[in-house]
Amino acid sequence: MYLWIRSQDKEFLMKVDNINLGIDVDTNEPNRLFTFVGGAITSFTLGTYKTKERALEILDEISDELISANYMPLEENEKITCGSARVYKMPEE
Repeated sequence: MYLWIRSQDKEFLMKVDNINLGIDVDTNEPNRLFTFVGGAITSFTLGTYKTKERALEILDEISDELISANYMPLEENEKITCGSARVYKMPEE
C-alpha cells in the first residue's frame, strides 16, 4: 500500500507503506497510529486518539480510501497506478 498522509498536527505530509496501532507513551493506551520509515529504524506518529476504538475507525477509513483508489494490486509490491495521488488527512479527533 502506498498513500500520502497528512499528519494530525499538520506538520508533515509523507508517503507511507505501513500504518500501525501502538501505545501512546503519555496515556499508555493503544490509541496511536504511526508509520515506520527508514527500514523500521524510525517511527512517526500520524495521529493519537482518545480510544483504541477510534484509532481502529481511522484505520478503517484509510483502508476504505485505499480500496476506492484508482490502482489495483497485481502481485506483491507490483501495482498499476492511474490518476492522481491520494492524500488522507488524519482527523483531529
